[in-house]
Amino acid sequence: IYVDRLRNSPGIRIEGFATDDRTFGPVKAFRATAGGIECAVIMPERTVHSEIVELISKEYLRERLNLADGSRVSVEIQIKD
Repeated sequence: IYVDRLRNSPGIRIEGFATDDRTFGPVKAFRATAGGIECAVIMPERTVHSEIVELISKEYLRERLNLADGSRVSVEIQIKD
């Protein structure tokens, strides 16, 4: 993944929110597919892990794609320049 390219692309901004216990900062999201399953790549705006992105999906990706910690998966990200 080219994290710098994602960081410099507009993406879809999702505002942060708070619960009674903690706050969650805003994220930048990008439509994507992983193993043919629709998902989104998200990048938290505040993080100490600047080279890490996360995948979110309606599907349980670990189960659907038979993934475990350390598994590799191909992700296609839609970036609008």
